[in-house]
Formats: sequence, structure tokens, C-alpha cells
Amino acid sequence: MDAHRIAELEQELARAEAELHEHRAGMPAHTVRPAQLQALEDAEERVENLRAQLRAAKGGD
Repeated sequence: MDAHRIAELEQELARAEAELHEHRAGMPAHTVRPAQLQALEDAEERVENLRAQLRAAKGGD
């Protein structure tokens, strides 16, 4: 992949990690609602997928 695509993935990953952090910070210590848990899981999955794409783009896995 070209350097432009790698830079895009890095930016998208940074945004996704920030979103994940916000989800974690906004969760109450008790009684997490199913929608909150699903949003957290979705954000975690997005971060994992972007990391995998970035590794592949850089010639890793």
C-alpha cells in the first residue's frame, strides 16, 4: 500500500482509539446497559480491525 493510505489508516486508528477511550470513560461503574456494552464492543472491534489493516498495509501479517 502507498504511504497515503497508511497515513489515512493511522489517522482513522487514532480517531477510533479516542472514541474507544471516550466510551470507556463514559461507562458507569455499575449497571452498564446493553446498548453501552454493545457500543464499547463495536469500538473495540473497530480498533482491532484498523490495527490489522495498518499492519497489513505496512507489510506485516
